[in-house]
Amino acid sequence: MAVLAIAVVAVASIFFSIPWMVNWPFIKDRLAREVNVIFAPSKVSFDSISVSWFGPSSVRGLELIDGENRRVVTAPRATLDWNLFQILFTRPKVANVVLEDGRADIVRETNGKINLIESIRPILVPRPERTVVIRLQHGNVKVRPSPEARSLVDDPADVLLDFAAYPGPITWDLKFSRVKSGESPSNLDLGGKLERVAAEGSELPDFELHLASKRWAVSHGQTGSAVSGTIDANLEARRRQGHWSSNGQATVENFAADANAIDGHNPDFRLSKTQASWKVLDSPEGWDTTVRVEAPFATLDAQGIMTGTLEEKLVLALNAELSNVDLPDALESEPSRPSREPLKTSMTLAYDAKADRLDLSGLDLAIPLVRVRGEGSVAGLTSKRTVDLRGTLEPDWDALQKQLAEKVEPRARLAGRSKPTQPSIPISANFPSGIAIPSW
Repeated sequence: MAVLAIAVVAVASIFFSIPWMVNWPFIKDRLAREVNVIFAPSKVSFDSISVSWFGPSSVRGLELIDGENRRVVTAPRATLDWNLFQILFTRPKVANVVLEDGRADIVRETNGKINLIESIRPILVPRPERTVVIRLQHGNVKVRPSPEARSLVDDPADVLLDFAAYPGPITWDLKFSRVKSGESPSNLDLGGKLERVAAEGSELPDFELHLASKRWAVSHGQTGSAVSGTIDANLEARRRQGHWSSNGQATVENFAADANAIDGHNPDFRLSKTQASWKVLDSPEGWDTTVRVEAPFATLDAQGIMTGTLEEKLVLALNAELSNVDLPDALESEPSRPSREPLKTSMTLAYDAKADRLDLSGLDLAIPLVRVRGEGSVAGLTSKRTVDLRGTLEPDWDALQKQLAEKVEPRARLAGRSKPTQPSIPISANFPSGIAIPSW
């Protein structure tokens, strides 16, 4: 009996010592090596591990480091809701991981890949048997479009990533917030879902993305070429059975663009409030697009069909109407006032990414007093731009005569009209990027 008692005590001692033994240096180092073999070329480091037979497990000083030796995710404490018995034997179907006060630095690499995705790719198996839910609580998320660029966001955030067991979807929800003393809080929410299995009759799995912002301030660029504003927006994009669609609305307040952000020649640009709404549908003819923009100086309604791809050649056949135009009147000494007549136009734009060129054809612009028809091109869009425009002006001589009589001199008469057989006037313009507005 004494031997049996000693054996029981020994087994119990070993049993209850295992959680403590995990932090022995050689065991901890062995665990780290095994984990880093899985995550290579990325790696994981930690200060200590705490496990229990009866409670959740935790890691202190957790760091996920990408292949460029940059910290992607850090957390003072990470908790897994599995106890040691579950880790070793039962392996539940759902695992919940909480990163407390963690930080994430997400970067789009020059090759287009996202460092966070690449760092965890080794554990993103195509058909996972278990659901893994990762939460970042009271953390901070930084997002950069390139390693050298300024952050698009670098703000407090709560993040939920749900990797459901196969064939369930992957879902995500990121909630950013900013609170300044004496001001209302601003928020940015980004969520979505990606199915793992394509619907019947479709080659690609369904996908959806939604974004909502409230008083969210954005800025891009350096002083002298910066663009900034405050955005309230709601937008959705989805792919269902292989077809894409998107709709949304946005309000931009206090928009500002420094001169160099436009072309380096125009003065700084400011807008108090601009509203926009849009709808895009993937149709058999192409991308059926409808846009409405309400700015302080005009309202734009446009509808068009877009075909091709941005990487190769993108073609947009467009019909648009500009109303409530508030521009200075060359014949008026009084302040500008909204035009009662809308400006209507149709055109086809073709963007060739490889040639770095934008072609314009079929331009038909009807404005008060004159009609413009033409075509042209803009070469060197991302380098030294050159613009070539050509076409015809078709003056409304009767309307011009009426304007002249009403605003200049009742007895004034126009001279030098074009012949009836030549109702239009040829025009052309060719100028480099140094000229912001052509003078015809």
